[in-house]
Amino acid sequence: VLPPVLSEGFQSHLLQGVHDGPCFFIGAVTIIKHPKQWYQRRVRAEGLSKECKDSALDSQLYCNRAAAQFCIGNYRRATQDCEKALKLNPGYLKAINRAIQCQLKLGKTDEVLEWCERGLTVDANNSELLSIKDTAVKKRMKDQRDERKRNVAERRKRDVERNLLDAIKERKLNIYLPEKEGSRDTRTLESVMACECGKVTLGKDKVLTWPVKLIYPEFQTSDLIKYFREEDCLADHLRV
Repeated sequence: VLPPVLSEGFQSHLLQGVHDGPCFFIGAVTIIKHPKQWYQRRVRAEGLSKECKDSALDSQLYCNRAAAQFCIGNYRRATQDCEKALKLNPGYLKAINRAIQCQLKLGKTDEVLEWCERGLTVDANNSELLSIKDTAVKKRMKDQRDERKRNVAERRKRDVERNLLDAIKERKLNIYLPEKEGSRDTRTLESVMACECGKVTLGKDKVLTWPVKLIYPEFQTSDLIKYFREEDCLADHLRV
């Protein structure tokens, strides 16, 4: 329940949202779904709009508004308010902790570590900051390891595609691709082949393996030889 002093403001904002079009209507829906957060943001906005010479109070108001922004998922705006709070009060650990939580929500590990270092300059023995920093360091190491693995896998995949393309060009094979006529793009070739027959591969012995489809129209049926090495004879597969 909102305090009576803001009940009129709540209703007027709601009516404005309903009558002034889709953009304001979204705001009206937000007020209905999150009246507490709306009230918190309104109170803090009212406080910050006043000319106050108390930097400690303004810092607290910015930090509290950051908490309200955090509750509705505005993590970047919340971080900006934390920055404003820290400009007024550089040693305000609550604002630093709030900014760290925002960066955790955004998945920005490097920024989490930067904020942790910033907080540890204020309180070097803060157990919560030390724990978050340790977790973030481990996560960054894991992310870097995973990134290296992805890069290696992508590089190997590109090498395989390039070697396959070179082998096809070396054999002067004419390949018709419906999507790109006259193209020898192995990724396109793979997409065509993989739908039904499989895909062309190049073995370690530099021998191409093709999927071969045999069609028997008189019987309205077909057979698929998924791995037909270029050295094989058709009779060898038919005997099997």
